[in-house]
Parts: sequence; C-alpha cells; structure tokens
Amino acid sequence: MKRLFLGMVVLAAVLAIGFVSLSAFVTGESTRARVESELSRWLGASVSVGSPVALTLRTTPVLTLRDVDLENTRGGWSLHGATIDVDLALSGLVSGEARVSSISISGGRIILPDWHGDNGVFADAGALASSLSEELRRLLRHPLTVGGTTLVQVNPEGRESVLARDVSLRLSASGAGAVTLRGSLNAGDQTLQWTATLSDRAVLEGPGEAALLVNLASPLATLRLDGTLLRADMAWFRGNMEFAASDLRGLVERFGHDFDGEGAAFGAVRLAGSGEISATALSMSRADIEFDGNSGDGRLVVDLAGPRPRLEGTLAFDTLDLSAHVTEGVAGTGDEAATAGWLRQPLQEVLAPADVDLRLSATRLVTGDVSIGPTAVSILLRDRDLSIDVGETRVDGGGLDLSARLRPDPAGEGFLGAATLVLDAIPAGRLPIPEEGPVPVAGTLSGRTQWNGRGKNLDALLTSASGTALLKASGLRFSRGGADTLLAGLLGSDMVADANLPSSFDFVSVELVGSAETLDLSSAEAFTPDHVLSASGRVSLPSGTLSLRGRLRKRLPGDGPAQTSDGASTGGSVEPEASGETAGLPVLVRGTVFEPLIVPDLTRVDERPTR
Repeated sequence: MKRLFLGMVVLAAVLAIGFVSLSAFVTGESTRARVESELSRWLGASVSVGSPVALTLRTTPVLTLRDVDLENTRGGWSLHGATIDVDLALSGLVSGEARVSSISISGGRIILPDWHGDNGVFADAGALASSLSEELRRLLRHPLTVGGTTLVQVNPEGRESVLARDVSLRLSASGAGAVTLRGSLNAGDQTLQWTATLSDRAVLEGPGEAALLVNLASPLATLRLDGTLLRADMAWFRGNMEFAASDLRGLVERFGHDFDGEGAAFGAVRLAGSGEISATALSMSRADIEFDGNSGDGRLVVDLAGPRPRLEGTLAFDTLDLSAHVTEGVAGTGDEAATAGWLRQPLQEVLAPADVDLRLSATRLVTGDVSIGPTAVSILLRDRDLSIDVGETRVDGGGLDLSARLRPDPAGEGFLGAATLVLDAIPAGRLPIPEEGPVPVAGTLSGRTQWNGRGKNLDALLTSASGTALLKASGLRFSRGGADTLLAGLLGSDMVADANLPSSFDFVSVELVGSAETLDLSSAEAFTPDHVLSASGRVSLPSGTLSLRGRLRKRLPGDGPAQTSDGASTGGSVEPEASGETAGLPVLVRGTVFEPLIVPDLTRVDERPTR
C-alpha cells in the first residue's frame, strides 16, 4: 500500500511538472506567434491579441486568447474584443507545433459592411456570393463554435446599427464531406434559429452538386429550402422552397419599414413552390401563394440584377378578396396631410424603384360589398412607363374594360396620363355611388369615357385632367323621388306631386366634356314613362352644382331615343312634330347632381301650357 501511494505521488508530481513546463512552453511568445499565424491563415484576417495567453488543460490543451481583434480586409468583416479558445492537438505540442483542432469564439462584436447598392439591394450580389463561399470554405478547415456575439453593420457614413445580439452557431464538417451549421440569434423581440446541412463540401470549391437543406424559424416567420446546391459561388439553388409569416405587417415593421394604416390587411402570408434561387434572382416555375385568406397559384420571378429590381409573374385566384386592403386604404385617407403628401410625391421617384410585369386573374373579385368576376388585370412598369389594363371583367351580366397609362412626357420633365373606361350594361345598383346619392334599385349603365392629364405628381395630373364621356342608362328605377308626378306638375297637371313614390327612367343619356373644375354637358336627355327632359349646360366640381337649361315635354306613343340600324340607341331622341302640346316647357335645372331642382325658365315662356 505504501508503494502504491508513493507511486501515485510521484506520478502527480511528474504531471504537475509536465503541465507547468507545457504551460511555460505554450504561453511563450513563440507559440503565441504560431497560434496567431494559424488563425490568420485559417480566417484570412490579421490577428491582434491584447492580453497574455493562458493555458488550461481539459480533454485537450486549450489556449485562451482574450481581447482579440480580427480584420478581414477582403471580406470586409472584422471581430473586436472577443475571447477565443483554441483547442490544440497534444501530439503537435510534443513535437513543438501548435496544431489547431477546433476554435470557439465568445463575446465581442462582429462588424459587417453595408452591402446594399443604389438600387436598394446588394451592390454586387454575385461577388458577395462568391466571397461568402470562399469564407465558408476557409472556416471549414476546423470545427468552429461562436457564442454570445453581437452582429453590427456599418454604413458608408460610418454609422453603426445592431443587427442581432446573442449570436451563436456551430459549424462542422464530417469525414464524409457533409457540412452542418446550427445557430441562433436575437433580433429585437425575435429569436431566430437556423439549421443547414450540405451533403458534400466539395461543391464549395467550384462546379458540382450537393443536397442542401435549410430551416430558419422565428415566432413570426419560417423559411425552408430543400433541394440541390449547384454552384456555391453563385448561390445557385434548385428545389422546393417555402416561406410563411403569421404577421407580415409585424415582420416588415421589424425591418424598419411600414404599411399604411392599422387594419387587418397584410396578416398571414405563405409562399411555397419549386424553382431556382441565384445570387440575384428568385424564379418559381410553380408558386402557391396565400395571403389574408386568399389562395392563388402560378409563376413568379424576382430579379435583383440590373439598375432596378424586376418583378414578373402570372397568378390565378379562385376568389380574391381585397376588402381589408380597400378598407384600410380608404381609412388611411383620413390623414389629409399624409394624403396630400402622397399626391404631391414626384412620379419620377414613385415609378423609379422597380420594373413590373404582373398578370392577375380571378374568378371572383371582392371589395367590400362589391363582387365582380371573372376578371383579369395586367400591370406593366418599364423604365417609369406604367400601363394598367383591366379586361374580361363581368359584373352581373355586364362588362367592364379599363386601360390606363402613365409615361414620361417627352416634351418636359413631367408625365402624361391617359385612361379609358368602357362599360357594357353594368347593373346601376353596383356602381360606387356616394352615400348622399340615391341608389338605383334596377337598370343598367353603358358608355365610354376618356381622360388625359399632365403633371409631375398625381395632384398636378388630376388637376390638369380633361376628357369626354358618353353615358347611357336603361331601365333605371329608384325607390323614391316621384319623378313623373313632379314633372307633370310643372306642365300644369292636377296630379299631386309625391316624392315618396318610385321614380322610373326608361332611358337616360349624357354627353359631356370635362375638366377638374367643371363638366360641360353638350347633351343630357331623360325619358320617364310619361315625360321627356332634355338639357345642356354646366356642372361645377366638386360640389356638383347644376346650371342647365332645357325643355320638358310630354312623352307620346312612339316617342323615344333614336336608334342606329342595329337597334342601338344613339342618345338622341325622335320627337314628334312640334305642336302646342308637344313643344314643351322651357326649364332651368338647378340644385346638385343628387338633389336637382327643376323650375320653369320664365325668360323663355311665351304662353302658359294647356292642362
């Protein structure tokens, strides 16, 4: 027993002397220089250690470097004030070499450059992908662990912004060549966790293929990629992808942006499908999209190459309900100052950020109480030239076509705007009539209107707008008004006027030339079952004040709107030969569009009409 105890004491003494000698060897300036050289070669960065090196003996000798600064001039990143634990291979120390087996970085600040260019995206996404691929190849030489680090970005003016805190990751490569990356970070009130697995690290060296699986998850959003990495230096991925957010508005706000209003729009969203991702583009040959309860499918392309980002796609929806978005847009107009600022924003800036070629179709389009469809919408924006076409749209048996264009003015710095709207037997009750106006309970509206304007912003464009319109309504019915009783009273009838009786108009036509301030009616004609009212004059905007002069007469059998050879109404009337009974009463139409007042024009009355 004494011999065993003595042997143990001698062994402990030898180990203590060996550790002291090893510590003196390792913490010497020569080994420190070797470790700094290995770190510099491994990370491709200059290394500066501000505190003395310390050695601890765990399963392997661990060299601890404090107050470490790393500077990677090529990649543009740096690390400041970190602590680095370097696991050394014991066999290397015995032979006098500092062989690194793994490295752990804790604390400190990782500073990244601002990679954004003038177009709001990466200045050179291809070069960035190539640089990241090279850095990853370098890091895979040794297992790497990072913990408790802060991620900071510096803009060209030198201002710093904290991107994330408590950054942690573990990067390792197996003997078979597979690469695994796990980690997490805290950004604001969100914790993001990620895992990535690459089946063969050889693809990082150049052309080749390797299976890639990426999962990112936070309380607000998730992202999953499952497919093949074709070229790491080009970030070229092909396979399945899925992005989902439970609150898109909240997610966007956490990136420093905002949606107008505070409604239910821009809530849950999901984009899934298959396609390719490169350093500068996302191309989905099959895309399934869900947002705010709407589901659609088609194809989608987002290309960040070139001077402006480009969005292209074709999406089809069964039901596209935009009620929440329309309600939010209308509610947002309550801020008059914000609305005025938006209207005065230069179109040169509004139309500059991107190019768009988007085609949408829906079997049914819903906005609040209005439901139409099927419909198709085309949006084309190229080099600040915007075209919007709404066609193939059915509204309860009627049709609607809209085309609008906004393009740079070749003769000046502003923009030229033009819009054409064609209506074909649209149910009158479905028209967007203001609350103060009477709502038709029956009837259809057809016609065509064209408008043009010029200006540097929407406010100037709308102010300068002018155009023409030819509108025709058939079979109009209102629940009140008693039009025929009121008109009969003007012609001397004993019939008692009753505004609570229904009003009927078999045919109404209006032909006008308008501007932002007035509408000049060259012809307006209304046929009730018993009367015909024709007038012309002016409507003042935006009050809708009427200043019309015309003639009121009884309607006789066969008296109606003139028709073309195919039976279509021309808007003019076929009047019987004038007589004392049919010449009619000169009248003035005053009041407003929604509350007209018809009175005799005493300046033109030669004799009192017979009863």
